[in-house]
Amino acid sequence: MADARKNLTPSAIKYLLALLELCQKDAGARCMDIAEQLRVKKPSVHSMIENLCAAGLTEKKKYGMVFLTPEGRAQAERYAACCLLLRGRMRQTLGLNEEDARSAACAVLAQLPDALPQMMERLSRKE
Repeated sequence: MADARKNLTPSAIKYLLALLELCQKDAGARCMDIAEQLRVKKPSVHSMIENLCAAGLTEKKKYGMVFLTPEGRAQAERYAACCLLLRGRMRQTLGLNEEDARSAACAVLAQLPDALPQMMERLSRKE
């Protein structure tokens, strides 16, 4: 589902990263937990989860548990690795706090989904 990756918004990337943290060892996440982690309201979570389900990146099971699909987990892991490096550079170089660096990194990643491998390579280099 390569098209889903190209159409992810910064907000969708934040949700994927939160789900990656919350869905460890094939466990699901409750919408309430996602809302708490991202500091958003539950209706926002429900709306985004519907979008991510439609893109084939998540699935919502009976009783509301949300799981990453294999494609969703793969994309989340790619974004997480690059986001971590990019956030570090933004904090170091621009002096951003963690929350602002995370938002900025997600915005950059959403604009350049095809450049993830090149960004990873460049960000991994020590300068």
